[in-house]
Amino acid sequence: MKRLLLGTLMVLGLLASCGGGGANPPKTVGEACGDIGDSWCERARECFPSGAPSQTACANDFVKGCCQDKGTCANPARAIGGEEWNQCLDGFGDLTCPEVKAGDLPTPCLSL
Repeated sequence: MKRLLLGTLMVLGLLASCGGGGANPPKTVGEACGDIGDSWCERARECFPSGAPSQTACANDFVKGCCQDKGTCANPARAIGGEEWNQCLDGFGDLTCPEVKAGDLPTPCLSL
């Protein structure tokens, strides 16, 4: 999970100069953390149904480590295109379970 959070913080550092999911890119770092956390946690629960916390608990923990502890959730995120954002979120479906266990993020998220 530490590797995931570090990767996410790198992504959000780049975003910190845009929230909500779907075709609408995030407007705040908190929205980006929430959307990425929801997607990652959903994939983790698919890979490890008996070992993963609830979707809500997982996503809340993700946001806490991503921006809440630093008080940066309300910061504006960098403006990105909807297609670019959707590729990041859609990439979670392509992560293998070993990649999820390692805390990896989809490649499109790393290019944000």
